[in-house]
Amino acid sequence: MLRTMIDGARIRPQCRAMSVTASVLPVALVILIGHLARRSALVPENAWPGVEIFCYRILYPAIMLISVYRADLNWTRVGPYGISLLLMTAAGGVLAVIARLIWRMPDPQFTTVFQAVTRWNSFIGLALGASIMGTAGNALISVGIAFLIPIINVVNILLMAIWGTGRGGIGRMLLAIATNPLILGCMGGLALNLGGIRMPEPLAATLDMIGTAAISVSLLIVGAGVQVRRLWSISVPLGMAVGLRLLAMPLIFLALAQYFGLSPDLTMAGMIIASVPTAANGYLIARQMGGDAELFADILSWQTVLSVLSIPFVLSFVT
Repeated sequence: MLRTMIDGARIRPQCRAMSVTASVLPVALVILIGHLARRSALVPENAWPGVEIFCYRILYPAIMLISVYRADLNWTRVGPYGISLLLMTAAGGVLAVIARLIWRMPDPQFTTVFQAVTRWNSFIGLALGASIMGTAGNALISVGIAFLIPIINVVNILLMAIWGTGRGGIGRMLLAIATNPLILGCMGGLALNLGGIRMPEPLAATLDMIGTAAISVSLLIVGAGVQVRRLWSISVPLGMAVGLRLLAMPLIFLALAQYFGLSPDLTMAGMIIASVPTAANGYLIARQMGGDAELFADILSWQTVLSVLSIPFVLSFVT
């Protein structure tokens, strides 16, 4: 089924470069609208926290569940793709550790850089996947969600529990993992998918409607979270996190895709995952578990703004 979807959504190589740039633009414009809506007070400042909580607890878990539930997890088809994504993420984490050793970053800075490099905004990824590759892109990004999101969240929360300066230790770590809405949504989708349990159609249709809202609203929230004043903040940890996330990670995945012989569509989907900015929920984890939350906000703003230019650039290598 997945192969049929992919074949039907293939983009001719000579058209792909222009298509990628054109497909990134609507996503960037939605992010810009979110930014303008917040800065112009069109949506009151005190309304955004409620929107963020609603997305985090309702919209995000819903789209994670339905996306992973529908993902084709046939190992013979997507195994090398999933392994490439995991190896890319591990390589990014190793580079963050090396950066810490070279520049002797304090623990809070290190955990923040590690988060900013290994996390990825799956909602921007889903929007780009659908825009560039149609239903095939959405399916393949969902496979990436199934492979990466639970592991990334667990690893980062473990890291924060060990090196973060917040209180709570292992108990807080376990509670954070057990109650994380993204992990719960992914694990629920995996249980249904791997267990061969068929979701009732009315429930699936409901989650589809919620998922459509989740992608749009999440892009608006990304834009609302960009703070222009933070673009004046420049430091070595910030530069490392931006460079590793937006440039090094896509190049690492591209090398792995060539090594494993991934198809152009699998490579494109993986490059989208590798090139999108970090996930905003890392800021909340940094603030709650003793990371450098202000540094994370600076990194997030820089990555989001620069990704508008870097994404078309790195995706052009797949043409």
